[in-house]
Amino acid sequence: MNKTDSKWIAHGRISENAEYNLICFPFAGGSASAYAPWVRVLGENISLFPVLYPMREKRMREPMPASLSVLAENFTAETPAAFEKPYILLGHCTGAMTAYETFKNAVRLYGRKPSLFVAVSAPSPRMKITDRSLRTFSDEDMLKYMAEKNLVDEKTLALKDFVKYYIPIFKTDFILHDEYDCCNAEKLDCDVIVLTGTDDKLVDNEKIMDWKNFTTGSFEHISYSGDHFFINSHLNEVIELIKSKIFTGAVNNG
Repeated sequence: MNKTDSKWIAHGRISENAEYNLICFPFAGGSASAYAPWVRVLGENISLFPVLYPMREKRMREPMPASLSVLAENFTAETPAAFEKPYILLGHCTGAMTAYETFKNAVRLYGRKPSLFVAVSAPSPRMKITDRSLRTFSDEDMLKYMAEKNLVDEKTLALKDFVKYYIPIFKTDFILHDEYDCCNAEKLDCDVIVLTGTDDKLVDNEKIMDWKNFTTGSFEHISYSGDHFFINSHLNEVIELIKSKIFTGAVNNG
């Protein structure tokens, strides 16, 4: 197994024998550690590249870039190893927008388009998850909002150290998404799969189905039982779905 020295990758596994690279972008407030359990179930034929943003883990003291587009541009330019093999982009919640911007940068910088694009609990690039009022929320308002949307459980919200660490990250990520403008709406030249939870309180059907306007390939929407984080309890199913798509020979290998 090989490792990448990039500051952008953590909790992953890179194998010389892998046929594909799976690049995963976390949800608002999330980190690369959310994808650590994936290593156990992916198998050796897929390398895992969980993306680590600034403001968290070993990059805690680094500020986030001024825009989501710059975030994606920096990641793509500074992590060429992620694009050396056929690659899959997967983004959870606001991470899907960063994944979409990464697609545009990867095509421009390396001439390589993704083999598959997977959006998890995410609106299309031209839709918003929430309204602009969120940027004015106090910490108390933000905690209430997170509880109402089932974004974190009440026991965790009672942990003062967690709240002090998490709230600024969560708010920064949401503001970047709110300010994101999909002005250059390039279509993905690959199949797009959108995965959602039946009890998700953040993303509605209109925002989900708009993804079909962002691909020249096929579009598929699959629902699982659960909320915004349904993927945690359906991990094996999601990975088997991805494998079935890329190893049938039907996907584009860039």
